[in-house]
Amino acid sequence: MMSSCCFSRRLPEVEKSPPVSYSSDPRRMLVLGRMLWADTTQPPIPDAGVVVLGGRIAASGTREDLLTRFSGTDTDVVYAQDCVITPAFVNAHHHMYGVLSHGIPLDEAPPGFWPFLTDFWWPCVEDRLTPDLIEAAADWACLEMVRSGVTTFYDCLEAPYAIPGALEKEGAVVERWGLRGVLSFEAPTGDDWGAAEPANMAKYAAAEAAVKLVDQAVHSLGGNGLTTE
Repeated sequence: MMSSCCFSRRLPEVEKSPPVSYSSDPRRMLVLGRMLWADTTQPPIPDAGVVVLGGRIAASGTREDLLTRFSGTDTDVVYAQDCVITPAFVNAHHHMYGVLSHGIPLDEAPPGFWPFLTDFWWPCVEDRLTPDLIEAAADWACLEMVRSGVTTFYDCLEAPYAIPGALEKEGAVVERWGLRGVLSFEAPTGDDWGAAEPANMAKYAAAEAAVKLVDQAVHSLGGNGLTTE
């Protein structure tokens, strides 16, 4: 998982930040921003930041407080004075493959939503998707989400000529970026063509989880495991 200025749990009150020493952990990072906005129930805190330890938020407070408590040779300090530190965002409706439509020239805009689908979206985008294009689009979309502070999302893919295996392509990219994603496949035009793709993805995910469990057991006994990670 990535460590950034975004985080996915509510911060404690500044005066209640845990007084714990993490001086023995070299992965500690101190991120100082222009302000810290933990949630909408309290006002933003100016000149504040967070301490990241092992990919998690370990403490929060004002710049002065955090520098006094955590600065040292074992702490990487990030001065993000032009940034507002907030909890990470959730994108509840995404079509990652849609980034491929950016810049496609049109003679004129479709007159309505249905012509948009029949004359542009289906023939020019969805019907032309290949596994390689899906992988590239997912990579681009994940980059945009990370840069925008999105760490969790729901995605709907429709690629009738790229199945089976389309969701597996997306899943591998999302996992590599360290994001949390709910991936789905839309059966085109109301029929059951493509309806098996989510089931295939579920089997793939279950198999991946099983391999990781086997790996953990083998590693615990001193072996090399099944994967290369």
